Amino acid sequence: MSGCIKGSKDYVQYGMEMYKTGCKLFCIWLGPNPVVCVNHPDTFKQLIGEGLLISDGWKWERIRKLLTPAFHFSILTGYVDIMNSASDDFQEKVIENMSASPLVDIYPLVSRMTLDTMMKCSLSFDGSMQAKMNEEYVKAVQRMGTLLREHPLEVGHSDGKRRLDFLDILLSAKDEQGRGLDRQEIQDEVDTFTFEGHDTTASALAWGIYALGQYPDIQEKVYEDAKSVVGSKKHVDPGDLHAFKYIPIYIKEVLRYYTPVPVISRKSPNTIVLDGLEIPPGSRVDVPIYIMHHNPAIWKNPEDFRPERFSDKQKVEHEVFGFAPFSAGSRNCIGQVFALNELKISLAKFVNRFEVRPDPGHKPDMLWDMITRSTTGLKVCLKERSNRRQC
Repeated sequence: MSGCIKGSKDYVQYGMEMYKTGCKLFCIWLGPNPVVCVNHPDTFKQLIGEGLLISDGWKWERIRKLLTPAFHFSILTGYVDIMNSASDDFQEKVIENMSASPLVDIYPLVSRMTLDTMMKCSLSFDGSMQAKMNEEYVKAVQRMGTLLREHPLEVGHSDGKRRLDFLDILLSAKDEQGRGLDRQEIQDEVDTFTFEGHDTTASALAWGIYALGQYPDIQEKVYEDAKSVVGSKKHVDPGDLHAFKYIPIYIKEVLRYYTPVPVISRKSPNTIVLDGLEIPPGSRVDVPIYIMHHNPAIWKNPEDFRPERFSDKQKVEHEVFGFAPFSAGSRNCIGQVFALNELKISLAKFVNRFEVRPDPGHKPDMLWDMITRSTTGLKVCLKERSNRRQC
């Protein structure tokens, strides 16, 4: 079956209609161009198996191997202090906004926080993104391919040594033949992590905070988990990240229900076969992850927000390729642990300080663009837990 799509809302609505028919594969038209859409994990597995990539396979494999050290446990641990600091600055910006009204649009504040984190972790660049948005960020991105380091490349925590950041690893990485990344490859990779890395995490965190207000019973469980692990500490330690019990499954349900990256796309230079159908070379193949995450053939009561579906006792409800907020297979998102760490730290610290309630006059208008957003913002009513001021 096929349809003519005028925008992202039509795209999602049509995809929802298709899964009701039992279709695992369907076609839509974006203007004169057909797009093949994969709507079920069974077909998604076939797609991953074909190795469809925007980059050529050999190029992707080489770059992926060179980038892997950037996400080693020891490197990610070094970013925890930055994430804590950015979260603290974010909370202070929230307090500033609450001085006018307890009703706050959380999305722009979250977005600046995740950008602040990404700039510091990827470039060791402190542009005070949460204080103001300025041209220094754009200039830094333009210059990042030519930056030189004057200090030793060492991973530091609190001993005064400078951290090894993402750009350091890009500049120093070498393959078996002693070849590093060229200037354009470095530019491309930093652009990808800086732009996409902060925006996707911002979407997840903003929707996560919004959902706290929509489900007070669930918010209480998130709060109790944060309190049991972090207690009265002002800092989330690396060891705390593995101690949370409820927050990880809450984050997973946010990623399923709101799906920050609603669609991923691939192209193949060759003919591929999906569900017995030949897809011509050069065709665009979409995996509408948001639609798949709401497919009742995969998920029981998919429109219910229920973190417990990810508990150990209920993991049989879904499978690897049915839950794919970071894609799946060998070509999944290399930065997913980084993103999950930032989400755990930010949510735990936020819910420890604030109680979230819904804004009765606000209704999000979901837009499934490159990132899942709301055209009307994400407004919540906030109260400091140490303050009796009511919404």
